[in-house]
Amino acid sequence: MSKTIMQAVDEARKLLKHYEAINTLIEMLEKLGPIEQAEKEIEARIEKLRKMDKEAGDSLAATIAQIEAAKDDINHAKAESVKIKERANIEASRIISNANTSINENMTAAQSKLLAIDKTIAEKRLEVEQMDIKVSEANKELDKISNKVNELRSKAAKIMDY
Repeated sequence: MSKTIMQAVDEARKLLKHYEAINTLIEMLEKLGPIEQAEKEIEARIEKLRKMDKEAGDSLAATIAQIEAAKDDINHAKAESVKIKERANIEASRIISNANTSINENMTAAQSKLLAIDKTIAEKRLEVEQMDIKVSEANKELDKISNKVNELRSKAAKIMDY
């Protein structure tokens, strides 16, 4: 019996060791559950980060495209503004040139008219001077005639007194 008891004890010990191994395995499996859960959460977070990274990349690409489009618009506007400025300068130069030409023509015409007026004034002054001389001569003649008339009246009065 003792051999059988010993064998039974050995068997019991073996079974106990198997149960302990099974318990250890169960404990490990139980611990693995939270680890698997944590792993799933980490994978979910990684996926979320990847999605956020992709969205950020897409947003960055869209922003870069908008910046490039804005740069193109700015460059186009600058080029257009240079063209407008050049056309405005050409037009302003043309207007100034036309105005200068017109002013010069008007000044020349005005100077010609002033010369003609000065000539007319000089001629009229000469005519006035000549008329003044004639009037002066006529006044002298008139004085002579008046003196003659007075002499003749005086003589006629003397004759009438006789």
